[in-house]
Amino acid sequence: PPLPPPITRLVDKLVGDGLLPEAARPDSCIVNQYGAGDCIPPHTDHASYARPISTLSLLGEEPMLLGTKFRNLRPCAWAPVVGVSVPLPRRSLLVLDGASGDVAKHCVSACSAPRISVTLRKQPPPGWTPDVSELAGASSTEKSAKRKP
Repeated sequence: PPLPPPITRLVDKLVGDGLLPEAARPDSCIVNQYGAGDCIPPHTDHASYARPISTLSLLGEEPMLLGTKFRNLRPCAWAPVVGVSVPLPRRSLLVLDGASGDVAKHCVSACSAPRISVTLRKQPPPGWTPDVSELAGASSTEKSAKRKP
């Protein structure tokens, strides 16, 4: 389904202002609401999503941690060993592209207050299916199989 009109206007503005490329115009949106203590564990978005992937921070000012190695400080809290902490003030846009989108992981340690963010990305092309080796529980025989569109 198409994006809701307010999100379409947001995407039009971000693309029109040159903050996001037309070639990777987002066609999906995730609105995340976090409470105090909620977190986002370190991860990299699947390569099937076109880069860049962007996150608009609307409420809360928790930093996004970007890196290739993190130290676990306590449950739901990390520190980059190889990486950086990027401040995300309200109304800021973080754009993950290149190494920051493909190599580095990103996470948010336990929020100190409520947080709302909007993640925008382009969906995989129609007909895309995951490689069997990416599926949890795949046997070693299945993992060696080639992906079929």
